[in-house]
Amino acid sequence: MFYSWKAALVAAALVLAVALGWRVHDRIFESGRRACALEYAALADTAARRAREAAEARAARDVAAAKAQAAARLAQLSRRHALDADIARRPAPADCGLDAVSLGLLNDAIRTGNGTSPLAAGSVPGGVPTGARTD
Repeated sequence: MFYSWKAALVAAALVLAVALGWRVHDRIFESGRRACALEYAALADTAARRAREAAEARAARDVAAAKAQAAARLAQLSRRHALDADIARRPAPADCGLDAVSLGLLNDAIRTGNGTSPLAAGSVPGGVPTGARTD
């Protein structure tokens, strides 16, 4: 009988050791699974934060570009309005051609710039015929 009690105690200790081993294995497995899930969640949070920051930066750039475009358009309209008001205040003269004195000054300036001598009154430059049917 002593031998059977000893075998029963060894069998019970073996069952207890297996159950305890299984429990430890289960805890280690669950701990690893939780750690992996937490790491994935941390990676997802980091990716979401980076995406949110990128979207906010893109929105800020878009707002700045829209403000710059609106400011440029407003400045353009302001200049156009000022020009229209200036034209309305001081309209151009009806005759926008040069008078004889101004035309003479312009021609003299052109001749001086070209380095040619002034022409005699009524003459044509460059050997161009002056009369009809002289070609």
